[in-house]
This record gives sequence, structure tokens and C-alpha cells, in this order.
Amino acid sequence: MTDSQARFRQAALAAGSVAVLALAAYAPIGDGSYQFLNVDDNEYVTENPHVQAGLTGPSLWWALTKFHSHNWHPLTWMSLQLDWQLYGPNPLGFHITNVLLHAANAVLLFFALRSLTGAVGRSAVVAAFFAVHPLHVESVAWVAERKDVLSTLFWMLTLWAYSAYAAQPGGGRYLLTLVLFALGLMAKPMLVTLPCVLLLLDFWPLQRRGVGWGLVKEKLPFFALAAGCSLLTVAAQQHIMQSLDLLPLPYRLANAPLAYLAYVRMMFWPRHLAVYYPHPGSDISFTLAAVAAGLLLAVTALTFWQARRRPYLAVGWLWYLGTLVPVIGLVQVGRQAYADRYTYVPLIGLFLLLAWGTYDFLGRLRLARLATGTVAVGLVALCLGLTWQQLPIWRNSQTLWRHALDVCPSGIAHQGLAMALEEQGRIDEARREYAEAVREDPRPPAYNNVGLFLAKYGWRDEALEHFAQALALYPDHPSAHYNMGRILLEQGKLDEARQHLAETVRLTPDFASGHYYLGLVLERQGKFGEAEVELVQALRSNRSSANARYHLGVVYEGQGRSREAAECFASALQYDPNHVEAHVSLGALLAREGQLAAGQEHLRTALRRDPQNSRARFNLGLALELDGQLTEARRQFAAIPDDVEARRHLEAVSAQPLPGQFRVLP
Repeated sequence: MTDSQARFRQAALAAGSVAVLALAAYAPIGDGSYQFLNVDDNEYVTENPHVQAGLTGPSLWWALTKFHSHNWHPLTWMSLQLDWQLYGPNPLGFHITNVLLHAANAVLLFFALRSLTGAVGRSAVVAAFFAVHPLHVESVAWVAERKDVLSTLFWMLTLWAYSAYAAQPGGGRYLLTLVLFALGLMAKPMLVTLPCVLLLLDFWPLQRRGVGWGLVKEKLPFFALAAGCSLLTVAAQQHIMQSLDLLPLPYRLANAPLAYLAYVRMMFWPRHLAVYYPHPGSDISFTLAAVAAGLLLAVTALTFWQARRRPYLAVGWLWYLGTLVPVIGLVQVGRQAYADRYTYVPLIGLFLLLAWGTYDFLGRLRLARLATGTVAVGLVALCLGLTWQQLPIWRNSQTLWRHALDVCPSGIAHQGLAMALEEQGRIDEARREYAEAVREDPRPPAYNNVGLFLAKYGWRDEALEHFAQALALYPDHPSAHYNMGRILLEQGKLDEARQHLAETVRLTPDFASGHYYLGLVLERQGKFGEAEVELVQALRSNRSSANARYHLGVVYEGQGRSREAAECFASALQYDPNHVEAHVSLGALLAREGQLAAGQEHLRTALRRDPQNSRARFNLGLALELDGQLTEARRQFAAIPDDVEARRHLEAVSAQPLPGQFRVLP
């Protein structure tokens, strides 16, 4: 066997072992008991019609052009669309895809490191810990984190392609690396730090130092793509970024070094992991933060001091520090202090530092190499066991949130458990958990979410109190304004509803439902011109809204613009053929314009959909009366005896025809 064949066999064996480890770590998911979770899986899959449409032209266009769930990551959406097309609503298929992507990431990490460094054993150790570390369970076992495992696939491919380019520069290899990086950004913006990692790899292990500033210029297209993706991400997440009023900058700055050390601690002691770690806010210890910052600076200085002799220390440490920058909390999205999923790529830097450092300090002696290899195998086995312990926590929403409450109680955890109980129909238990959520976390989002629950189950007045409390704490809370406006509209308090819905659209100008309900209020107030403006805006943001098209038709009808009204009613029926009120209004309008047969057909369709619809029945009676079908007209009028106008027409039809007065407005 030649040396090249031996090296190939050794690499294949290592890669196969890494793949087996990754698949073994997540094999319990294959029993089919793992469900979609009530944290983002609804927005990503179970309540997302664009994903459930599968890979179609419109759904692909939506994935490419729309912000959804506060992100722009079209490749993630496409992968979920493909899963739905293959597996339908079965969560097992989605979980299997995540596991396969994770296994591929581990194998690709091995090949990328082997290509970069030439070290098979150390590359395999890093890849093995990546494959089985329990901190990665969140990224793999949570369907909504498809963006994590998919984007990392392109991260690894980019590293491998860059290694080939660095070994033999060429336009084709450079372009391939850039394209893979762009695809990764289209799966998750976390890859914005990858150009900096490439510069680190230029320092070690590639040792391309002689190129100088050319290395930076070489990365400019990468930085340009990263900057563009960052701008898109800011635009997508602007409405969920915590304001400095809610979480002042000093608290964010203090949490950053604490989070960095927390991740290191969890890497070495991965116990008591949870889906949510609440941000301490004003309770944060600035003394501990200062100590943590000092430790980080000391370690950084140490790695820089050793950079010439042991460059892997600086590269691994800066990989860890740098790749966490987008999610370290300086720009706060959500209310967590840190999250397991954020370590998926950053921990590679620490694994690399430890693997090469251990080899450097102990691995040159045969006995020491054997001992450290045995220890590494034992630690991998320990991580595998801890991953198996962690996985059942992610089986369903109730186990997830009950565990979170055991580890670190918070209002968010109580809300998550309340939602899980609500899904099971355990409403009283859910209400108690929602009450605990507000007690633990008396902030605007908690009051707003509890208000939504109360409104859903008929406790409208209590819901209004919760929305009012949210607004008292944060007057610019768009969701609280919107929810309060909807209930007030339902109660007929139109002036108050208008005020809150106007605030909603001021704060969130692209929110289609806000414009729609504001248009509804203005329509009911008879302010048809203003209502038209809002409904048109609603349709700009959501062209497929049959309700907005219908009510725009009602507004046109109120303005005497019958032709435009008919077009709106007809277009509403194109998007929703079962829209009863659109059938009624279009039928009445057509009959009034003399198109009696067409009008009757729409009115009969409305009655087939909703036999109790008195407006449809009355207008059908009028159309039949005008058409001379007096017997049938009498039958329709007689079917709504409580309607004064229907009784008048019933009496008139029995004697002589009475000119019809169509009810075209609801």
C-alpha cells in the first residue's frame, strides 16, 4: 500500500467514525416521538402556508423576496419547503433532515481541517467533539434551527474550498469559495464573521503572511456580501430589537463578557442546559462583569504573546470570540442572556485550540500521545452520553418548558408551558401559568401575550387591562396597540379602536393587518376616503388578503363606484372562493345592475355556504322579485320572518311587485 493510499484510508476511516458518532448521538430522534415545538416551529412550518405550499414558483419567490419571522434566509425556507413536500406535516422527516445536515457538517469539518492543517488525528478529534457535544442539541433537535445546521454546511464547504484556493490560487476556486459563502448567508446571517475567520486561517495554518494587505483586499467581496446581509438582517429584525429604553447599553456591555465565560463553562460542564436563559437586566453584577472582562483580556493577551510559537492558540481563541460577536447581545434580539444554539460554530475555535494545544504540550511523546488519545475517546463518550440525556428535553413543548422552569425559572418559560397546556385543552392550568408569567416577568411583552390568551377565551375586559398595562409600561408597543384596537372594534368602540390602530400603523408601517383593521374602523365610521387609503396599503403588504379586497369593494360601493366595487368583490373570490360576504355583495350589485341571473347565482352560492345568512336570503328574494319569480321570492322572504323589510316585501309580493331596494352594505 502506498503512502497516499494509506493516508486516504486513514482519512476515510476518521470521517466514517465522525459520521457514525454524529448519527449515533441523535439516533433517539428516529423513534418518531419528537414533535414540532411552540417556539418558532409554528412560524417556520406548522402555521406557514408558504412552506406548506412546497417548492412552487410563488413559494420560492416568497422565500427570496420576503422577510418572515424577522429574518431573510431564503435557502432555509426552501429546505423546509422541500421537507414539507416530501414528508407533509410529519415532524420526523424534518428532524431527520436536521440530523443528516449535522452529520454532514461534522464530516466536512474534519475534511476542511485536514485540508487546512494536514493533521488527521487532531482534525478528527475536533470534528468528533463537534458531532456529539450536548451544547449542539438545541441546533439539531429544534426544527426552526434548520438555519443553523444548513448555514454551517456552507460554512464548512467554504472553508474546504478556501483551503484548495489558498493551496493553488485561481479565479475558479476563488469564485467557488465566494459563491459558497453567499449561499451560507442565504441560510443564516451568522456567517457574516466568516471573512474574518478566513483572515485568521491565513495567519495559521495557511501561513500566507507574505501576501500582506493583499489578503485583506482579497476578502473585500466577502466583506461586501457580509455587509449587505447585515443590512438586510437589521431591516428584518428592526421590530424585535430591544430598545435601549428596555435594555440600556450598560447592561448589554456587562452581559457580553459574562456570556463569553458562560459558554466556556458550559463547554466544559454541559449540565443544566435550557432553551432559555433570562437576561438579568438591572440585576446584573457589574463587578462580576468587570472580572469576566479582565479574564477575557488576560487570555487574549496570553494567546497573543504565544502567537509566534503557538499560533493555533490565538486563532482558536479569536475564532471563538469573533464568531460570537453577532449574537453576544450588543444588538439585543429577544430577551435571552445567551443561548446554546449560538455556540454551534464558535465552539470549533475552542475545540481546535484544545486539540492542537494538547498535542503540542503532550502529544510528541508516544506514551503521552496514547494517554491523551484514550482521554479524548473517554471525553467523546461522555459527551455522547450527555447528549442522549439532553435530547428527551426537546421531545415536545411541555417537556422543553418544564425543564426550563427547573433550570432557570422565568416568565418566558411560564408562557411557553402555558401555550403547551393550552394546545392540550388544559385552559385553567394554562391560565395559571400565564398569571405566573406576568408575576415573574412584569414587562410589556408578557402583559401583551397574556392579554392575547384572555381575549381568545372570552375574557375581553381582563385582556384590555393587560394590553393597557403593557402600554403604560411601553407606550410604543405596536402589538399591544393592535390587539387592544381589535377588541375595541369588536365592542363597537370605534373612536378608541381607531386611535390604537392608527398607532399600530405609525409604529409598523408595513403591517398589513394593522392597515386592514384601521380601514375596517374607518369604513364603519363612514369615512370611506380614509378607509380606502388604509385598505389599499393593506393590500400592498399582503396582496392575497381576500378580506381586504372585499372591504375595499364595500368602500367603493359606499362611494358610488360600482364598477370598482364589483372588481374588488370578484378579486376577493379569486383568492377565496368561499368568501360568503363577497358572494352576497357581488350578487346584490349585479342584480341591481340588471344582471339578474349572475346575481342570483352568487347569492345562491352564498346560501349554500351559509344557509343562515339573512342578508344573502333577503337580496336573493329581491333579485327573484325583480326577475318575476314571485313564488320563489316569497319563499326567501318568508324564511327570515324577524326581518321587518323582508315581511314588508313578503306582503307586497303577495299583492303586487314592489321595486327592490338592495342591501349592498353589511
